[in-house]
Amino acid sequence: MTVHLVADWRRVLSRAWSMRLVYLAAAVLVLAEVAQWAVEIAYLPPIWSLALRLVGVALMIAAIPARVLLQKEFHDE
Repeated sequence: MTVHLVADWRRVLSRAWSMRLVYLAAAVLVLAEVAQWAVEIAYLPPIWSLALRLVGVALMIAAIPARVLLQKEFHDE
């Protein structure tokens, strides 16, 4: 089995909602790492770090159906 990129992969990376959700999730997860570090320094309960991680995971899960569902601007009629 060989893997091939879609013909307009650059457009998909820049305009697909699934990729936007993946980018947002990555940013949230990085923010969670920074928040965890700040919480450890301030001796606060780590609830914000956990909340940010859960939001990041939820965004990653949301990216799956967003990538599979038909997106109007990519549909060739």
